[in-house]
Amino acid sequence: MSELRKLFGKKVQFVRKARGMTQIELGEKVGITQRQLTRIECGTSFPSSELLERICLCLDVPIKQLFDFSLAVNEVKATGTYGGGNYTYNAIKFGDVFKLELADKNETSQKILKGNNKEIACDAIDTKFLQIAKKSNKPVSVAYQDGGETFRVTIYFPDGSTKNLKDIGNQNKDEKKKNLLELIENISLDSQKIKFIELAVEALTDNDKLCKLKNQVDGMCIRL
Repeated sequence: MSELRKLFGKKVQFVRKARGMTQIELGEKVGITQRQLTRIECGTSFPSSELLERICLCLDVPIKQLFDFSLAVNEVKATGTYGGGNYTYNAIKFGDVFKLELADKNETSQKILKGNNKEIACDAIDTKFLQIAKKSNKPVSVAYQDGGETFRVTIYFPDGSTKNLKDIGNQNKDEKKKNLLELIENISLDSQKIKFIELAVEALTDNDKLCKLKNQVDGMCIRL
């Protein structure tokens, strides 16, 4: 449990700094003292469920993102390639930039991060990590996150090549496509559903059809 508290505290601290907030500012917003927030960020205490909700609200971050740590390490370990000297980072998307955090305790990784901008534009992120890999002559593993979800894990190699270990974005697209095709297939087997869709399309340009559609929807709502 103590390790969880430490990881959680580091994540809160990272997001707080990424939002440009001091401990005093965040503490005032969530209703605790700077000392209490320091204890949370150091991992010596853990917030109640109510305080956790207030922290997430003030930091404008999903709860699950605060518990989403060391993703790059876990993903690389899962492939069996970890242990080859990889430097591992998390790149968290905030608007049009990625903010970097360490995903391991490698001292060299810490030095590399300190020597580079911790905030990198989205369109420059791949180039930046390829430069780091080439300069350090070591593979660099990066877990990309957006809205609390890891959508890609990429290894950058010193020779300028890359390898995607995980691309959840494409997986989600494939899954959505599959679900949509199944939905269309189910609809095609029901004549009433087909008629309803046809009416909805016609209602886009016909006020009479729109009124008819509204009546049908109102009737459906009453039955529900």
